[in-house]
Amino acid sequence: MYKRKKFDLKNYYENDCPAKLVVTFFLQGQGYKCTGSPYCSEYASDIICYNRLGECQFHEMSRTKKWVDDFPYTTIYQPAYKKKYVEEAMQDERKPKTFFWVLSHNFDKAYVVSGQTLLNTPVKRVHFHNSPASGEDFCFIDFDKAKFFDLSEYVKGVL
Repeated sequence: MYKRKKFDLKNYYENDCPAKLVVTFFLQGQGYKCTGSPYCSEYASDIICYNRLGECQFHEMSRTKKWVDDFPYTTIYQPAYKKKYVEEAMQDERKPKTFFWVLSHNFDKAYVVSGQTLLNTPVKRVHFHNSPASGEDFCFIDFDKAKFFDLSEYVKGVL
């Protein structure tokens, strides 16, 4: 069974905080109203927002530090435990859609994967340099199932 890594405040400030700011500015620029985490927990999605129709959405951030120019991997990957975010959102009375953002090192580019896509993606056990000895479960998503965003104009006002 997967044991979730302990919350790391330094890592949060280095990665999640800038990512949340950039994506929040982007979403607000698209007419969304954004607030904080949906469940006020470090283990919940990072942003809750409402689109122009008042529909609720949850957005989860991650940063790929090796992504400077071109995306360094052949697929987009997300830890399989993040499927739980989608399952929890489905139980929420607001019926939010969930989105997973993978931002570049400089926070100026992103791929976004829908929660439904993540739920439909098979899980594979792999071992990365920082994985437990038994490996970790990940979902590997093809680029054609994600949407790319250029966030460079939103980074300028934040970082």
